[in-house]
Amino acid sequence: MRYSLLILLIFTLGVSVKASHIIGGNFEITQIGTNTFRVKLVIFKDCSPGTASLGSMQISAFDISSGSRVTNLLMQLPAGDTLTLGDECYSPPSLCIEEYTYLDSITLPDNPGGYTISAQVCCRNYAIDNLINPGGTGMTWVAEIPDPAIGNSTPKLGRYPSKGFLCLDDLRTLDLGATDPDGDSLYYQMVTPYNSGSGTGGNSPPSFPPYNPVNWESGYSASNAIPGNPSLKIDPETGVLECNASQLGLFVFAYSVSEYRNGVKIGEVRRDMQLQVLACENNRLPEFLAPKQLTFQTAAKEETCFQVYVVDSNALDSIYLISDFEVSPQNDQITPPSSLNIGGFEAVQGAICYTPNCIDVSLVKKMNIQLQAVSYNCKYTDTITETVVINLQAISPDVEDLFPNVFTPNEDGVNDNFELSEPLSIPCLSDFEIRIFNRWGTLVYEHQGSDFSWDGNYQSRQTTEGVYYFIINGSYTDKVFSYKNFLTLMR
Repeated sequence: MRYSLLILLIFTLGVSVKASHIIGGNFEITQIGTNTFRVKLVIFKDCSPGTASLGSMQISAFDISSGSRVTNLLMQLPAGDTLTLGDECYSPPSLCIEEYTYLDSITLPDNPGGYTISAQVCCRNYAIDNLINPGGTGMTWVAEIPDPAIGNSTPKLGRYPSKGFLCLDDLRTLDLGATDPDGDSLYYQMVTPYNSGSGTGGNSPPSFPPYNPVNWESGYSASNAIPGNPSLKIDPETGVLECNASQLGLFVFAYSVSEYRNGVKIGEVRRDMQLQVLACENNRLPEFLAPKQLTFQTAAKEETCFQVYVVDSNALDSIYLISDFEVSPQNDQITPPSSLNIGGFEAVQGAICYTPNCIDVSLVKKMNIQLQAVSYNCKYTDTITETVVINLQAISPDVEDLFPNVFTPNEDGVNDNFELSEPLSIPCLSDFEIRIFNRWGTLVYEHQGSDFSWDGNYQSRQTTEGVYYFIINGSYTDKVFSYKNFLTLMR
């Protein structure tokens, strides 16, 4: 599949507290000592030319039970890492995401209620379609951790998905599955993203929880952040995101990963993300440009050939062209046509030829040659078929039916010669000889070859009307025969 549009994750404004080029992020909290935690805040940012840079980031830890602030931590801007987005079919050269990993440590005392770790920025991209006033809406990243005495690290959500975009009317999946360093059970759920408090973010400490959700535009929600069939959803057990998007645009969403130990929830981390739905170019089926003629008629020992030509406008697709045949009525002894079993890229061509023998035309009426072209690409397998029909001109199965018993050599242009009544049978007669005698046993005509034709004359003179006797020997449809019969000559 090739995509006609590049993914443009467009955000406006942003340094330090203004961060509208940020497209998502999440926490990972790892306990590295009795009361010491490594705090990792991953922020995903559009790296299109002209986007603003990030600055230092303030985070806070709050007591979950009381909501009071326990400590603040100012983390300095790290070096960014560029991620190139694309799938196995296409990687747009100008599409990329910058990943920044803020990393520092924090000490928290034992606390039976646990802690909320948060960070905030303002504001989101004005181009977001599913939020009210997105340019005035901020982001809050949150992780909930249990009492340090329990000993726990949050799930690791991994990097921004390399296939981080959706295509209109195309069912796509993104694997957002996390890993848990403690072996806890994980549960995934779509949630409403959090807004940020006024005047918070960057160098300013985050506001106190609880945090307000963003305001959805009419018709949108956590379970319908991106409309489609299905709309955006996440598998609660695997974390695989799925959507068959029905609307173009730029959409924000969030999901939570809750961890359970012995059936009890002990923590949660959220990721806030944005995805763009593009009018991706649909995969196009291959096409038979030849044969143009799909029906042929042939006779015994008469060759019929036709060209086969398949093209695929998806230039990187490979094509595999095969052929098969069947006959009616069914007969296992039929002479097969030539076959195709070839492959290539963009275009494949070949020819099929068929020459029926005499047995074929005596037993079979029709041959169907099925053509199948299979196009393989990075994601799909497309198959098209075509059928060519070859009608076989039948001959009489009995040699006796080939010879008339009356002829009228009166030069009226009708039945003037004694010859085969079914000329189609000529190729099927071999080692042929004929002798004709009058009633007195005189040999009046003889010929070798199935192209015989007696005009009723003997020694350049007309013979008399009456009954004659002929003897024919030869092979017909590969069977030796000797046939004798009477012939009436009428003038």
